Amino acid sequence: MDDTLLLWVDVETTGLDPSHGAILEIGMRWTDTRLDRLDGGFSTPVAYAGPVDGFIERMHGPNGLLAAWARPGAPTSDEAARLARAYVASRLSDGVRVLAAGASVRFDRDWLDTRMPGVLSGVHHRSLDVSALDEAARMWAPLTWAARPERTTDHRVDSRLDDELRLAAYYRDAFRGGWRMWARLRGVLARVGRWFLSPAGRAVWVRLLLFGASIPLAPYMVAVWRVAPYGQGAEQCLLFVAVAGVLLFRGGWRRLHALRAARDEDRQSEPDRARKPVRPARNRARRR
Repeated sequence: MDDTLLLWVDVETTGLDPSHGAILEIGMRWTDTRLDRLDGGFSTPVAYAGPVDGFIERMHGPNGLLAAWARPGAPTSDEAARLARAYVASRLSDGVRVLAAGASVRFDRDWLDTRMPGVLSGVHHRSLDVSALDEAARMWAPLTWAARPERTTDHRVDSRLDDELRLAAYYRDAFRGGWRMWARLRGVLARVGRWFLSPAGRAVWVRLLLFGASIPLAPYMVAVWRVAPYGQGAEQCLLFVAVAGVLLFRGGWRRLHALRAARDEDRQSEPDRARKPVRPARNRARRR
């Protein structure tokens, strides 16, 4: 059983620099490695009393976040950090490895470590970043990347976490499908290899090989033996190849027929051997 849990994290901020900005909304979700949610998640706007420039207004005015952090009772940054710490601590335990997950996880971790220190205490230093998966697919599997699910662009944490989980599930299924395809291919190759080494396979591919070799050798054989007393050289070569093909395939057919007959005979004799066990030699000697 996998002892790893995923803590999906997303924050909305006033900018890109955590040392000169503020967190406006924070969202988290617990899932297992199958991406099944373990609870209802946690998300809250964070009260903000700083300046609202055109960038913030254009991004967070239409999506309702500006009104959410300005409403009375919106938790302050310290209160939101306390709630987030409690949510993270609810599933931390010995023997369980917790990975931070999301899109551009380094960005979210930097903001939380700067503005809400201690929220991610106990979380492993490694992370699962679906943005990295997306970039890898774009470079190395463009067809898989082109079919990925669309993302929303409303810049709210719940919508973004939904997008990230859908994208992670998509690439998970793509990876599993690739492994299943490779396993099937290996099975097919193994069966083909066993057939080539079987008596029936040797009866076929050896003759195919000889027939293929007869094609480039036909002009030389015709020149030596003159197998056709009439016609041009090309016609004589075709006649030689046709005769060689008939002889080889006729022999192969006979060989396959003999193998099939021997196999059927063995199958018919199996029940007889099962019904008539051989008596010990000692009993036969006494009867004599």
